[in-house]
Amino acid sequence: MEEKVIIAGGIELDFSGLFEDATRATESPENGTLTEEEYKNTTEEETAAERNITSHSAPSSRYLLEIQEEQEERRRNCAIAEKQAENIRKAEALQAEILHGTKAGEDIYSLFLKAALCIAGMTGNEAFYNTAKEDLLNLYGHIFNEKPALEIALGDVKERLERLRRAKEQTHEEAELRRLWFAIQEHEQRQAEIEEAINA
Repeated sequence: MEEKVIIAGGIELDFSGLFEDATRATESPENGTLTEEEYKNTTEEETAAERNITSHSAPSSRYLLEIQEEQEERRRNCAIAEKQAENIRKAEALQAEILHGTKAGEDIYSLFLKAALCIAGMTGNEAFYNTAKEDLLNLYGHIFNEKPALEIALGDVKERLERLRRAKEQTHEEAELRRLWFAIQEHEQRQAEIEEAINA
């Protein structure tokens, strides 16, 4: 483009300064105008920054897994705390029963089993109660034929016998019915033996 133009009347107009300013405005970063290369680099930097922000703002699968594990751990801790609170309530009730039974003259075998149940609940060791009860009934019931121990054993046999009979009424499979029939026969025989020992 010509920088000088002659118009009518011989007047000469000089536009060279105007074009130089425009060129400097395009090339100079001081006025905020970017060259094509500078604009390209800036766009690429902004795109990379946006990708970086997005990658940090979106939770990773590892982060979600950690959250799920923490939630599961809290649920387990709550279940443990609820179980411990329930065991404490049962232990307090058993303590009251033991004190009341002692004053009322309740047999020592029943009091012993309540104490064993209380200890098992407080320690979370259910096997302790089952073992203590089995040993007590075997020794003082089956061997020594102590009447209070036999009565406890008789109560257990009757309770299991009732469960077996209910299960037999709800079962229609031949193999299961046969198994329940033999179990019922065995418990009925054991019930008769204990009742005979009690009445002897």
